Amino acid sequence: PACIQEPLDALAEKLDRPAKITYADLVLLNWSVTSEGKTDSKGAVKPGRDTLENLRIHQRFLAVPAEEWFFKMHIAMEGEAAECISAISGGLCAIQQDNVPAVTSCLDSLCQGLRSLISCHPDPYPHSSRAELVLMRRLKPFIAPDASLKEFSCWVYAGHSALIPTLFMFLGVKKGKHCLQAWRENSVKYMPTEHRKFIGMIQSNVTARAFVKGKIMAKSSLRVHDIAVLEGSFNRCIEQLLRFCSRRSQLVCRCVPNVAQWFREVEMKQEAEFLTRSHCALLIGRKLLAPLNPEGGTSDG
Repeated sequence: PACIQEPLDALAEKLDRPAKITYADLVLLNWSVTSEGKTDSKGAVKPGRDTLENLRIHQRFLAVPAEEWFFKMHIAMEGEAAECISAISGGLCAIQQDNVPAVTSCLDSLCQGLRSLISCHPDPYPHSSRAELVLMRRLKPFIAPDASLKEFSCWVYAGHSALIPTLFMFLGVKKGKHCLQAWRENSVKYMPTEHRKFIGMIQSNVTARAFVKGKIMAKSSLRVHDIAVLEGSFNRCIEQLLRFCSRRSQLVCRCVPNVAQWFREVEMKQEAEFLTRSHCALLIGRKLLAPLNPEGGTSDG
């Protein structure tokens, strides 16, 4: 009705976002913590996997237990993501300063942050997959009424969250032409302004992969050991990101089983290939370029 649509359009124009229900409305701005929990650097309470019982959802569409569980899991995940975002911010500064030890430290922090994101996904799940199936069938008309099931599976996988696009961009994972990549690029317009600015900042800087590869290829005063440690930290991030994406894929297959086979065999296969290539290319490059010492090992430069 016009009494809702008109103010919604005005608000959307002011926020520079489409006039529809987004991930920001359902997750990022739809919670409070009922008691003390984790705090950030400013002392503000933030959500996380340890505060699930104390999270309160403000707005629900269906008022069923699976809906509350689904949103709480993603609120906790976004709260745990603070460690990843902090590591990425530090990593961007360290790359600009050409500070290899600092970049290595930030990649190690990012790897730990990714482990926290993975731990937000239950194993095993607390209920049958039918609960998620019913939830998604009822929720889809509210949040993606015109989307196909394949498009909706992309929403379940990544929402309109800046998290996965940020991780892929910072690490320098090659872009594909699959549906998930298109979804990531299209989702930016639905994100809060500050999140879009952060993504823009990452896009305008050197990626972690480009930085690491540059150190491998360049003839610098760095010891091979230091480069290997840097490379190892990067590759561990890729491995953890692959694990995180696998957990997201598992969630999609539970929530949208009608397209589960397509999602696993087409979308996730391509997603995993691009991640794996980012990991292996660096290993091959270092082995080819590192000179052999008389004992048959690599030189310490």
